[in-house]
Amino acid sequence: MAKKKLSVLEYAIRDKRIVLCDDSIVRGTQIRNKVRDLKNAGAKEVHARIACPPLMYPCDFGISTRTYEELLARQYLSEGNITTMDELKALEAWVSEKIGADSVKYNSLEAFVAALKIPKEDLCLKCWDGNWPINP
Repeated sequence: MAKKKLSVLEYAIRDKRIVLCDDSIVRGTQIRNKVRDLKNAGAKEVHARIACPPLMYPCDFGISTRTYEELLARQYLSEGNITTMDELKALEAWVSEKIGADSVKYNSLEAFVAALKIPKEDLCLKCWDGNWPINP
């Protein structure tokens, strides 16, 4: 099913610089396949722009990630904390290489929360910051 989410039209892609937008990169498999498909169709460059920050913690509420090892970003930053812009840039470069893109840029947690227009204290952000919104 995931393969049918995005059809690549070679005549529209050939010799173009493509910006591929996605909500998140979890394991990296779907976006890696899409980058490959776009390049195989003749895209000159493929850049990935991700709406949320890097996913660093598994979801404890039954969403599709249950282990740290499944998270692509966590494979690079084993501690799970991005504390500087240099660390974020290094992660983005590493993810770019892993998925075959010319570049990857993630949204910041602050920009992500602002775009939702919901107070931060009303959101579960554990997948990004590791903080539980409630006591277990």
